[in-house]
Parts: sequence; structure tokens; C-alpha cells
Amino acid sequence: MQLISLSNNQLRDFTGHTYVRIKFTAGKPHEFEITGYVTEESDELSRFILTATMGNKARLRTLYLANGKTKEAGQLWPTYTDSNFTEHNHTSLAEMIKDKNGGVWFIASPDEEDPTQAVYAEDTHTHWKYTGKKATQYWYCPKPDNKLEGVVNGRYTYWASKSPIPGGISYENFELTEPFHAGQSYIFGISPFSPEEIISGINLDSVPNKP
Repeated sequence: MQLISLSNNQLRDFTGHTYVRIKFTAGKPHEFEITGYVTEESDELSRFILTATMGNKARLRTLYLANGKTKEAGQLWPTYTDSNFTEHNHTSLAEMIKDKNGGVWFIASPDEEDPTQAVYAEDTHTHWKYTGKKATQYWYCPKPDNKLEGVVNGRYTYWASKSPIPGGISYENFELTEPFHAGQSYIFGISPFSPEEIISGINLDSVPNKP
């Protein structure tokens, strides 16, 4: 069983007329598919950027790459303590985890054993305080362009505040971007399975996705 939704993304004074199809599939409760299109009236688009914001909510700090490599937020921006966004960091297609069919995975997770046990600054707004299970986030593209990239930035404080993030800087925007191809599909997931379980599933062509 599938639930499909269409969303129109036309902006005033912008000549790129786009829409996306969002598809939820029974049996895959932790992810959904996004497919991008343009209307006949649209100008040509150069890139398609998919971004998952609120990485600071989950305090994502580790990116999982091919050959067992990782990128840690604290190592990318070790001295950053401002209240704005850091510069972007780019991960190339060649650095990403691939499945046997050539699909690519961009995976991020918290580095805390139990994010619900964090100690927050007194002025931290309640909506930033993490509840629920620890989760792994991922982007997946089954047929990537060779110019596809994973992109992240970081924050030391929660957005629109001076409240420091417990444990230090973490990723905020967690993105996948490539040249625009109408009909190209991507999957975004937030999974209770660990990065290691997901990566093991990629290698075995059986990514865990049970309720």
C-alpha cells in the first residue's frame, strides 16, 4: 500500500516551476521517497537540493562514509563557538557508501549513547530537548549523477538562540544535492536502527526497515 502526495513549489518572481511527489510505502515506516519534477512552463534548473534541517535537535555528529571512514562535526569545526551556521562541508560521490547496484547512502547519527540524558543550558527552549529513541538519519539515491554531493553545516548554539548545544557543535543541515534531473528519486529515512546495522544491511542487500 502506498500514500502519494504532490507538492507545488512555485515562488513569486521565480521562473523555476517545480513540484515534488512524496511517497510513503507500507512496510517501510522509517522512510519516504521524494521525486522532483518541473512544469512545462519552467525554466531550466541547475541543481536539486534536498535538505533535512533540525540536525541539532538529534545532535547529529558523525557521518558514515565508504571504507569505514567517518566525518566528525567536532573535527571539521574544532574551534567554532559562534551562534551562526558554519561554512558547508562537502562529501563527494566517491566518498559515499554504495550498494551493489550503484545506489549511494549518506548516513548521519548522534555520538551519544542516550540523547535523552543530555544536560541543557537553563535558557534552552523546550522544543530543542530530545525525547524518544536514538535514531540514525540517511539519504539514499538509487541512480546518482556523478556530480552528486552530500552537504552539511554545523551549529554550536541552537538556531535563533545563544543556548549552547549539549556536547558541543553538531550538524544542522543534512543535505543531498546533484544536477537536476526530472523524475529523479531520493529516499530520506529516520531509523531506530544503528548506523552499523544499516551499513551491514546495505552490504547484504537487506537494509532493516521493520516497525
